[in-house]
Amino acid sequence: MFVSSVKAGGLMYFTDEKLTLYRVHGENWSYYAEIARSGSNETRLKRARPLIQAIKTSGLIGSMLLDGNINKYLCLERLNRGALLLLPLPELGTLPPELRLSLSDVKLALRCYKVGAEDLVDVVFVMGSALLSPLLASPRGRLVIGKIVEGIVKALTTKRSLKRERESLR
Repeated sequence: MFVSSVKAGGLMYFTDEKLTLYRVHGENWSYYAEIARSGSNETRLKRARPLIQAIKTSGLIGSMLLDGNINKYLCLERLNRGALLLLPLPELGTLPPELRLSLSDVKLALRCYKVGAEDLVDVVFVMGSALLSPLLASPRGRLVIGKIVEGIVKALTTKRSLKRERESLR
């Protein structure tokens, strides 16, 4: 992903903080905050492309490392597939089975949690996504569930920013 980002003229910043900001084609944008604010299809498409690339890359690297044993790349691939399921993009059409989550992914998420590669929140996310996967496979299902999730993210983002603002005034 790093090489393709540099090749496309983008920048990636490596710090000890969680990576959320990308510079793509001369425009800065943040995955979660921008989608929560604008909710535009263009922003969602910007998020879908790197997610699909990350799914492919993580799956390939994860399957090559440690002869299929649990590693962070295998675990990351499941989380990215779950995130892709929540994008309300009719342009993606009906997602093929390899981009959906299944019960075997829940089993892998539990194994990832057991070795410390994922948090419990991630396991719950994979479980919920796997249960809703048949509904989320269709564009209409993703639209309905995606709008609900966007509302939740927007509410949490607003609540968090108000809390920070109150703390900064003290």
